[in-house]
Amino acid sequence: MPREIIREMVYRAYDAYWLGHRDFVDDMLDDDIDWTFHGPAEILPFPNHLHGKAAVLAAFKTIDETTESLENKIEFVLVDGEHAAVIGERKFRQRSSGRVAQYKFVALHVYRSSRLVEYQLFLDSFGLAQQLLGCKIELPALYHDQSEVKT
Repeated sequence: MPREIIREMVYRAYDAYWLGHRDFVDDMLDDDIDWTFHGPAEILPFPNHLHGKAAVLAAFKTIDETTESLENKIEFVLVDGEHAAVIGERKFRQRSSGRVAQYKFVALHVYRSSRLVEYQLFLDSFGLAQQLLGCKIELPALYHDQSEVKT
């Protein structure tokens, strides 16, 4: 697939997802998609690793039920062959607590025959956990004073 077609698919997929147009997203997912969300399993309402379109769509439904999308933007898209890398930012409200959280993300996509076959999302999970828990997570002093770290 030409680079510009993949770039357009990336933008359209994020727009469709954020606007709740699940039919478009459903059509672009491969039946055997491998979907991984690298984030804190303890605060996510779905498994971190999913396989298959049905599992991914069920996770999307859970995300929709537990969060309200407030602001989303793509800052950068790089396409190389069938691969795409995306840097973006998402702001949402957690429905159960009303807390607003924001995180930057990097997502890696792999496309084959106009279908998304692999998706990996990486985010600032520590920052997200603090926002959703509504408290600062205190770290041991070792993490505050790097002068004590011996090499």
